[in-house]
Amino acid sequence: MKPKEVAVLSGKGGTGKITVTAALAKALRGMCVICDADVDVPDLWILLKPAIKAEEPFMGGKKAFIKSPPATTAGFALPIAALMGSSSITAG
Repeated sequence: MKPKEVAVLSGKGGTGKITVTAALAKALRGMCVICDADVDVPDLWILLKPAIKAEEPFMGGKKAFIKSPPATTAGFALPIAALMGSSSITAG
């Protein structure tokens, strides 16, 4: 059988992602691999109490930065025009 992937996600906290994932993990015990990819607070281990088979050091990528938008008197009009592939949008 070809492996399947299931993602439980939401941009909002407190929606029950961990609860649903833990319930799926219990139902599929021995037939699945679970990954809690929450960068800030990975809490799935609290409910599942897994046995750690191996640990690896974590090495993140380069630090992200925000590019400043080009100066414009049109305010938000320039980025919108750029997204739409047109420079004919101007502020009134």
